[in-house]
Amino acid sequence: LEHSAGDQVQVITVHGSKGLQFPLVVLADMGGAAPNRGGVWSLDRDCGFGLRLRPHRDAPLTHTTWSRLAQEALKERQREESRRLLYVALTRAEDQLILCGSGRAKESWRAWVEPLRPDLEAAGLLRVVTPEPGDLEPWGTEAGEVEKGENDAPSVSPAGPDPPAASGPLPAAPASVAPVSEPVPLEITTSGLEMLLQCPRRYHLSAVLGWEEFPRGDLALRSTCAESPSAGPAATSDHGSSRELGTLTHAILERVDFRRGVADPQGAVAEILPELVAADSDSGLLREATSAVQRFLSSAAGQQIAAAAWIEREVDFRLLLPATGKAPPLLLRGRIDLLLCATDGTLSIIDYKSGTSSAANPTRHAEQLGLYALAVERLLFSVPGGASKVAARCTPYLCYLGDCPPELLPVPRDSTLSARISEAAAGLLEWEQQRAWPGRPRNHCGQIGCGFVNGCHP
Repeated sequence: LEHSAGDQVQVITVHGSKGLQFPLVVLADMGGAAPNRGGVWSLDRDCGFGLRLRPHRDAPLTHTTWSRLAQEALKERQREESRRLLYVALTRAEDQLILCGSGRAKESWRAWVEPLRPDLEAAGLLRVVTPEPGDLEPWGTEAGEVEKGENDAPSVSPAGPDPPAASGPLPAAPASVAPVSEPVPLEITTSGLEMLLQCPRRYHLSAVLGWEEFPRGDLALRSTCAESPSAGPAATSDHGSSRELGTLTHAILERVDFRRGVADPQGAVAEILPELVAADSDSGLLREATSAVQRFLSSAAGQQIAAAAWIEREVDFRLLLPATGKAPPLLLRGRIDLLLCATDGTLSIIDYKSGTSSAANPTRHAEQLGLYALAVERLLFSVPGGASKVAARCTPYLCYLGDCPPELLPVPRDSTLSARISEAAAGLLEWEQQRAWPGRPRNHCGQIGCGFVNGCHP
């Protein structure tokens, strides 16, 4: 949950900082090399597929012509992406930018910035600071002075006024400090973790390999195995159209004025349509989306939202789940459709679905909604209104917009969810190492709407 309080330090990725500005930005590990993504095979969209081979069993892997071309193309693509990220990182600071990091990797961000140092220093835009070994106050070096020890590399920061001197002597640094190796969090989306909890093999096929569960035109399989997002009054025959319908409906709900919508649903929707749709948009799709939203605004569910103390829509969050036992730490990220605080301080999470509850299995979304609730409760301090003004727990709801009328259906919380997450995270490393991803029984595949059922259970 993003919250812009005053006196605090935010640790975020460069991707996560896009569009944001901060008075002071510290960019760490500038000298680190990019990760080596070389492997047995390489796949590039332009050069195709390349495979490294062994001339005989005991020989090392050797590049073929195609594998070398594909890997070089991938490296160049990664290099371009890294340069774009560096530009984003360098343009986030409003007042002061501090660049730091040792190392001389050829393709590091520091190697790309170093050639600019002489001109920036001459213009007074850059000050280079090199603290002495064991010195805890890096401001002791005069501006413009560069000192390099045998194994030391200077850190770089923009020119600016020195901070005030410390009020008393600083304690001496220890002679040596044993390095602490912190496990790197595995980043995963809520939909990915939901899939991993429901079936590891489905997660591997869909989230890792990128296989499509329901190829276009496979309507029979979709109707028997998966919850159809287009069931009910908002039905369409094409899966692509149902996705477009869901996207348009969510976009309207993201912008509509709920309080006005209760009194005048048609007018509330009509006033925001010009900014959402083009003149040549699919009129049938537009009618279905506006009808679903107007039906929702006129319902008791819409009135409940309009009467809330506050609401937050399309809430992005990042939640660090610490390592437990054999499970590595996870960085969970997701987006909540609607977060609502009632006048009595109770919190509710609402997730919209485009179909009808009669044609769906609401229990299959228990993990997704449980993860949303877990994130809100763990990050409660940053919820608008403050933790002291809201309840300790929140209730997740599903809302099927195809129902007449749409209702808020409470989703039961799983008390074992945290333990299941730890178990799945530990298994993730084991399954990847063994290259064996366990599946689930066929009847479970139907319950979760898995499109790989016929491949796993022919």
